[in-house]
Parts: sequence; C-alpha cells; structure tokens
Amino acid sequence: NLKSEAWASVCLSDKDVGTYQAALEEASKANALEPNDPTIFNTLGAAQYRLGSYQDALKTLAKSEEILSHMGEEPDPANLAFTAMTLHKIGRVEEAKAALAQLRELCKDEQFAEDMEVSAFLVEAEGLIEGKKP
Repeated sequence: NLKSEAWASVCLSDKDVGTYQAALEEASKANALEPNDPTIFNTLGAAQYRLGSYQDALKTLAKSEEILSHMGEEPDPANLAFTAMTLHKIGRVEEAKAALAQLRELCKDEQFAEDMEVSAFLVEAEGLIEGKKP
C-alpha cells in the first residue's frame, strides 16, 4: 500500500531527494484516502523532514502524536525521533534534546527495546543532535 511504500523510503536516511519526493507524494495520497491515520501522518512528517520542510514536518508529526494521544496510545518512537531531529535542524536545541531524552526513555520499554527500526532512529537522532557516530 501507499503508506508502506512511502515508509520504506523515509525510514532510511541514505536515499536521494527523488525517492523522498515520491514517498511524500505516496504519503499525501494515502492521507487523502485515510485522513486522521496517525501512522500516515508520521510517514508524511518523516518525508517532509527528509526533504527539509521542517516547519511542515513539525506540524505533521505533532498531528500524529495528537491523534495517538486522543486514542489513548503511547507516543510513537519514530515521531519522537523525527521531531527531535526537526527541532535540532531549526535551532530549537533544548527542545530537541528533551525529545531525544523522551525517545531514549521510550526505547527502554520492552515493546520497543528489541525493535531494530526504533534503534536505528535513536542512533540517527543521537548522531545528529549529539554528534555520536554509530
């Protein structure tokens, strides 16, 4: 499906702009078909981040978290990672560090502790925000 195809591209940091642009288009189409799906907003926000549309990414990721919260769900680690990285990119350093700390705490939860994708997001966020090498 559109969201899965888009997510497969945006979850990796080594793709080219064309790949991220296609992912953004797929996520936008998925969002039109299923508005208010937090996972689609997450994918859309990640694509916006990868393309450097940081203000849009911040709004979209916040919308995803807002929907999850209304559903009584835990925060999404991918949302937190992309939010932290986006905040860092726009110079909101302390907020970025706070989001990274929240992501670290969430990664300790057994639900996410063994999740390789979540671990990769943590490594990417730490690399960007703290200059840590994987």
